[in-house]
Amino acid sequence: GGVDPAEMIRLRDRYTKTGSLLWMVPAASLRTPEAGLKRYLAVLQRLYRAVAEVSGARVIIDSSKYPTYGHLLRRLPEIEVFTLHLVRHPEAVAYSWQRRKPQPDVAGRREMARVHPAVSTLFWTVWNLGTEALARQDRVRYRRLRYEDFAASPRGEVENILHFLGESAVTPFTTEHEVLLGRDHMVSGNPNRFATGPVAVRADEEWRERLAPSSRRWVRYIAGPLPARYGYR
Repeated sequence: GGVDPAEMIRLRDRYTKTGSLLWMVPAASLRTPEAGLKRYLAVLQRLYRAVAEVSGARVIIDSSKYPTYGHLLRRLPEIEVFTLHLVRHPEAVAYSWQRRKPQPDVAGRREMARVHPAVSTLFWTVWNLGTEALARQDRVRYRRLRYEDFAASPRGEVENILHFLGESAVTPFTTEHEVLLGRDHMVSGNPNRFATGPVAVRADEEWRERLAPSSRRWVRYIAGPLPARYGYR
């Protein structure tokens, strides 16, 4: 049957937002899915099957950030989930969320939403812990990659990711730190996603000097000891 976009948005919000993390608890996973969840999973199965058939791709890259969404994909019988857990220093994340950035994909909105460091750090904490919880589930392959390590050796890390996926391909890097980007099927997200042509990959360290002391205190208070798990001080 047909798919109602409004219905899919409601189901997505119900089952993939941060408040749905209880679905990642193993005991909850054993429950019989309710009707809405069954409907959502069925549509997702059809969607990914269609993407694979039309594109001919063996690997589909889904840049969704919610660990709950990855947990739902794990329940689809035709999909093998590989989780690439990208981590960045929470103070850098807080600074990034406070910067003014254009919003090219939303009509009537000139800039991306900005949030308080307390809010961005809460998201950082919940999403990272939720992603680690996903990694402990069955049928999930997991790899963690720090922002700083990727920026230091982008071509090498992309090759490592391909090895993780069991794939071999020629990467579009022209040098260790420059990549030639073509057009992709991208409809939303950070404006950097829409870049094409030669792009230099480098670490953005502006936050180290520009993040306000008050913002830094908020981040450290809320993140607690978790950054140390990822090698951050």
